[in-house]
Amino acid sequence: MSARRREFSERLSSGDVPMGRYLTGIAAKIIWIHKQIAQRNYSVS
Repeated sequence: MSARRREFSERLSSGDVPMGRYLTGIAAKIIWIHKQIAQRNYSVS
């Protein structure tokens, strides 16, 4: 398993997702996941 995928799984299971300026943990998780997917798609292309 890649380091990024492992980090992704660990953050989701532990709830350790960057909160930043977002009001709820759920919103922060969704945005973090979206950024990870976008970053992955950008690095693949």
